[in-house]
Amino acid sequence: MATVQDFINAEAPVLASLGTALTALGNGIKALDDLITQLQNSPGTLSAADQAALDQIQATSQALVAQANAISTTPPGNPVPPPPPLPTV
Repeated sequence: MATVQDFINAEAPVLASLGTALTALGNGIKALDDLITQLQNSPGTLSAADQAALDQIQATSQALVAQANAISTTPPGNPVPPPPPLPTV
């Protein structure tokens, strides 16, 4: 029978990989938002096509944020039930 430590050792790289992926996702969203802000604050006017593209990028960024926020952080599996109470004497 596997020990808890075996499970921890097996899951550690998976959790580290997920953490790296989520950090990259957050960094990508931030970079996209920074670019949107830069474009919106640039002098001059945008063509209708450029504005539409900018609006689409902004909508995509907001959708990515919503998806990232929807990721469940609840551990999978069934919780271990508490032991039954001890009989009274």
